[in-house]
Amino acid sequence: MSNETSNVSFLKTNQTFEAEAMVIGSILQDADLLATCVLDVSDFQNPKNQIIFTALRKMEDEQEPIELPSLVMALEDSLDTIGFDYLVDAMDAVITTGNFNFYVDKVRESSKSREAKRLALEFAEDNLTIDELLHQLTALELGKQVGESQTMKEIMTDMFRDLSTEKDLITGIRSGFSELDYMLDGFKGGELIVVGARPAMGKTAFVLNLGKNISIGGIGVSLFNYEMGTLQVGRRLFASIANIKTKNLSNGSRMSPEHWETFAAHAGSAADMPINIHKATGMTTRMIRQAIIQDRKRFERDYGTKEHIVMIDYLQLIASTNPTDNQNQRVSEISRDLKVMAQQLDVTIILLSQLSRGVEQRQDKRPMMSDLRDSGAVEQDADVVMMLYRDEYYNPESIDRDTVEVIVTKQREGATGTVKLLFQKEFGKMLSHTEPEYV
Repeated sequence: MSNETSNVSFLKTNQTFEAEAMVIGSILQDADLLATCVLDVSDFQNPKNQIIFTALRKMEDEQEPIELPSLVMALEDSLDTIGFDYLVDAMDAVITTGNFNFYVDKVRESSKSREAKRLALEFAEDNLTIDELLHQLTALELGKQVGESQTMKEIMTDMFRDLSTEKDLITGIRSGFSELDYMLDGFKGGELIVVGARPAMGKTAFVLNLGKNISIGGIGVSLFNYEMGTLQVGRRLFASIANIKTKNLSNGSRMSPEHWETFAAHAGSAADMPINIHKATGMTTRMIRQAIIQDRKRFERDYGTKEHIVMIDYLQLIASTNPTDNQNQRVSEISRDLKVMAQQLDVTIILLSQLSRGVEQRQDKRPMMSDLRDSGAVEQDADVVMMLYRDEYYNPESIDRDTVEVIVTKQREGATGTVKLLFQKEFGKMLSHTEPEYV
């Protein structure tokens, strides 16, 4: 045992707790160390140390002096749990702050070990695929960085290499709508795409057409619908494929011989689409995650595809794990969960959302990003925000009849603008105005 800790018997029982206390004691001796510390609260195992480090970070954010008296005040009632002697002993244990980074590394390694065990358990419980496990273990091994940096020389070299690599014109997953693909460069893994619309604008039809177009390219599609059963969703999807009205597909007595002939002509190809439809009533984000992982395994096994896209209809109906939260808190938590899920699973999540009634009070009914309902956090989490608008719904004499406007109001890495799609409402079918149906 080193001399630094020989006079602090309560630290000896656990090497991780000892290292954590040495980090805290060093910071209390030299406040400048906190700014260089790469640890997060989650890296600490001892609940006492978690409380102390949380208080230190808050003091840092509020530009309060990082010293023992200020920390005592910041801890307030938590001091009774921690004990003033604990703080004093942690400071006294540190003979020199020169070993600060050594103890930071020990805390970080212990944290990584605990996280690796957690990931292994997730894999054992079938909540992670082997690819996802390896990806997350690799990311864990890289560790936390204060921030990525490159010289301009390195950046220009990477840029030239990237530009010199031959690529498809559209690098992401194609939507089947050429103008939209050109604007968005396709859908990419890790993205959260939010689609907002008022009722009767065609948001469910839009997402079903996206699913249809994407699956025709051999890419797996997971559809989660919180309002309809799987048969209802499947019926609407098939209507857009076969050009048969939904009301005919819901009642065999309305099916003419021509309808049955058309049905037979398209049934086989529809059955072969890599689409899995979930009746999502009551599903939480954790349940969605588990279903996505199962779908991914199924698509790879049955269709040989690792590419996958997720569509959820709609945000405000997703079940919360904390029923005591108000609507805004609930939506914010769900939005953040889905963004993290998209990144961890490297999948695109397309999330439908309601819009506030404020749209109806304006002369121009075209929605804006601020119309997203209960969802200030959604604007922040989303990589792309699209709004749907049908002018003929509000203006029956509109020159834009049978048209849906897809208004891209936010795109982190690209332009905003409007793409118009042809909408064959009787079939729930959408087509590009300028290109064939599938590109």
